[in-house]
Formats: sequence, structure tokens, C-alpha cells
Amino acid sequence: DAARASAAADSLEAARRARDAYRQLGRARGEAHALVAMARAALSMRNAAEGLRLAQDALDAWRRIGQTRGAVTALELLIQGHAMQGNPMAGLRAANEELAFVRQSGNKRGQLDFLDMMTHTHAVLREPASAIHYARQALNLYWALGDKAGQGWTLHTIAQMQRMQGQMVEATEAGQQALAAFQEVGNQRGEEVTSRALGEILAARGMPEQAPGRQDAMRCLRVFVKAVRQQSAEEFKAAEKDFKRCRHLLPDKDVVNALQPVLQEEGAMDFMEEHGWDLGRKTATTHGSGTLIKAYDHKVFYLQQNLNGMNFGPQFRVVHPFSKRDLEPKPPGEWPQHISMSCSQIEDAEGWQQEMS
Repeated sequence: DAARASAAADSLEAARRARDAYRQLGRARGEAHALVAMARAALSMRNAAEGLRLAQDALDAWRRIGQTRGAVTALELLIQGHAMQGNPMAGLRAANEELAFVRQSGNKRGQLDFLDMMTHTHAVLREPASAIHYARQALNLYWALGDKAGQGWTLHTIAQMQRMQGQMVEATEAGQQALAAFQEVGNQRGEEVTSRALGEILAARGMPEQAPGRQDAMRCLRVFVKAVRQQSAEEFKAAEKDFKRCRHLLPDKDVVNALQPVLQEEGAMDFMEEHGWDLGRKTATTHGSGTLIKAYDHKVFYLQQNLNGMNFGPQFRVVHPFSKRDLEPKPPGEWPQHISMSCSQIEDAEGWQQEMS
């Protein structure tokens, strides 16, 4: 902390000297950049009052120059300074005033600079309704400019905010539109980000099979199972990485159905436990990384539930309780991240009773 404070103080002094030099030379743009650096250094020193004063000076300087990107940077620092004082909305009000001024000039790109910043700020503040409000204004401008990449990123943000609001159908539609926009212009990074986000939305809706990355997820699962069967440490490490990347598109039943036959093979369970997976044969450890899986024989599970007095009806024939959690150390009292169970049903109770007899 002391080292960071000293570095920030040095940055502030260096930026002050640069500001004075640019001012003497009449270099307005250089002076504005120096004021931004001074404001950032003051805020990093937790000096909100000084940071706000310098950020306002920087905003005034960029306004005189007519450079919206610089003004947006200064406004971000203003918002940060007001947030330190517990009033981030004061900075957003200043941003709205600047946006109104730029709108009068008819500068669409300038408006987008402010709208994108305000969308991002409200998203960070976890205010999805306000973020969507500004994002839709930005989206209209991106459409008017024919900017497909801008449309894609804005629709992606709208989808994330709608998901935060629980509007999953709308979030799905926005995510699909974002993906289509990126695909149209061949924006690979945008496709990757939106495909994953859309997959998470569909998985949360219980529809992972409709996700754009579903086929790749099933491929990752097959490769992972093959690596377990071959018991090759090198192949397993790479397959496990891909498996975790696609895990959100793989329902527990798919994972259990794929892994259970392999785990019956000689040495398979030992191999997975050596690589950080606890399969329920011993007390789980709290070190390393991986996933905890426990699969019980369905007859044992049936007897356990009856002995414990829990209601377990005969409508279930084959039961594969499945629980998994990350094996990272947890603070005292914190529960595993995720627990679930899968069961297969039959139509009549007679078959169950016959099997259990």
C-alpha cells in the first residue's frame, strides 16, 4: 500500500509538471491529457476532492477542444470521484448534461461515446433498467450508422441486463440478435463472447441443447471420457480444461451417463482421484481443483432414504444421486457451490417392487 501511494504521488507530480509544460507551449490537447493523469493519480490516492477538481478541469479542457473521447474519460473519473463520496449519480448527471450538448451538435459518434460509457456505468452499478435505457439509445445510433459490431456489443449488453432482471426470453432474443450481427461481419471475438453468454442463458432456462455451442460441448464431453478411459495424464489435462469450459452446456445427467460406464473400468477411479477428482470413495479433501462426484447404488440409496424416514416413492427405478462441487478451500460455514441429483423414472410401481424384492 505504501509503495502504491508513493507511486501515485510520483505520477501526480510528473503529470503536474507535464501540464505546466504543455500550458506554456500552448498545447491544449497535451494539457488535457495531463489533467486526466493528475485526476487519476489523485483518485488512486483516495483524495476524492482533489480528483474531482482535476477531473472537472480535464472535462472543461476536452470540451474546449471538442474531443468527446477525452470528455468521456474525464467523466468516468468524475463518476469515480463522486462514488468515493457516496454519490455516483452526481457524475451521471454531469454525463447527461454533456450528452445533451453533443446531441445538439448532431455528432452521432460523439453521442455513442457518452451512451456507451453511461450504459457500462449503470451495468457496473447493477442498475439494469437504466443500462438498457441508454443501450437502446446507442443501438438506434449504431443501426443508423450501419455499425454491425457496435450493434452486436450493445445487444450483448442488453441481453446480460435482461438476464439480470429475470427476463430470460427477451435475453435469449437479444443474445441471438447479437450473435447474428457478429456472424454477419465475421467478428470472431464477438461470436465467442456472445455464444458463451447465450449458452449460459439457455442453460439457465433448462434448454442447453438449443445453445449454439451445444455440439462442441458434447464433443468436449466425449473427448474427456476418452481421456479418462485411456488414463493419459497429458490428454486428460487438456480434455479437462475443455470440459470445464463447456460445463455449463452439459446437464448433470449427460455427464453422469457418459462417465459412469468408464468409472467401472479398472484403474479409472484411481486415475481421476489422482488428478483432483473426489468420486466419493473417501472423505473429500479441500485442496487442489476439480469436481466432486458421488454416485450411489440405487438400492443402497433406497434403503438409506427409508431408514432416514425420507419420502422416496416406488416411481423411481434407477437412481443415480449425483453431487458435485469445486474442491477449492471454502471459508468456514460456506456450502459447496452446486449440488444436484438425477433419477430415471418408470411408469409403474410393480417393476420397482419386483426389482427391490
